[in-house]
Amino acid sequence: MHWREKFRNGEFGIGGDLKYVQDGVGELRVVELPALKPTDRAQQEAGFEANTAPVSATMSPGMTKLILNVPAGETTYKLEDGQSTADLKKVKGVKLHQGHMIVGPYVQPKKGSNGSVATLKVQEGLWEHKRGHKVDGGERRKAEVRFKRRVEERKKERS
Repeated sequence: MHWREKFRNGEFGIGGDLKYVQDGVGELRVVELPALKPTDRAQQEAGFEANTAPVSATMSPGMTKLILNVPAGETTYKLEDGQSTADLKKVKGVKLHQGHMIVGPYVQPKKGSNGSVATLKVQEGLWEHKRGHKVDGGERRKAEVRFKRRVEERKKERS
């Protein structure tokens, strides 16, 4: 029931929002786009140009970086028909580290890319939810384990 509810709400976990997946492997790439503030998105929809003010001192003026899922082997992201840069969203569960490296669980960087290109492969435990941890051997053995500890403590006190 828990899993059905998660999928109904659109909570797929890391890699669940990837569009371009080939043989269980999705490619992620850092892409620079024109920076848009939330107010600029509304202006762009109305037909105005994007804001060209600098985003930070370390990036190109008027540009921002996003992690996007691209088709395997592609070096750039091509917008689809009717899609604008304001529609693009970063891949959930991954983030940029030091401004250029893609990091996240189960993410593997590609060789020679300096961390700006990575793959996310379907593997065991990728969408697993851990529901707590066993304390004192679990519910069934808890009393037994705690009894043995008390006995050991009493023995140490006597000595």
